[in-house]
Amino acid sequence: MSSRLEIRRTEISDGDNYAVEVEVVSAIGIPLELLVYRGDVFDHVASLRDLLTYPPSLELARSLGQEFHRAAAVRLVYKSPSEAREAGEHIESRLSTTRLQYDAAQPPDFGYNAVTVYP
Repeated sequence: MSSRLEIRRTEISDGDNYAVEVEVVSAIGIPLELLVYRGDVFDHVASLRDLLTYPPSLELARSLGQEFHRAAAVRLVYKSPSEAREAGEHIESRLSTTRLQYDAAQPPDFGYNAVTVYP
């Protein structure tokens, strides 16, 4: 089964700054929390290892004493609209790559559960 992501990207003009918000709105067959934070600061899009290593919330990371955690949304602020747009496009591209890598790492689903019982 291949996974699916619904991603929403919003570009916002806020006076002298330009923001981009990227949110994983829904995920099927893959965790929703694909954006890695170091404390309160966005760090990168999750790798397969990150999905196994980092908890899916800041609260859980703090309770476990971990520096990194995963989340489903990020808001980044830049000085130009082109920087904000490029950052959003890059994050979306990395999310797609992570989804493809995740799918490739999953065992095949043959659509049935076969159990052989020997006497």
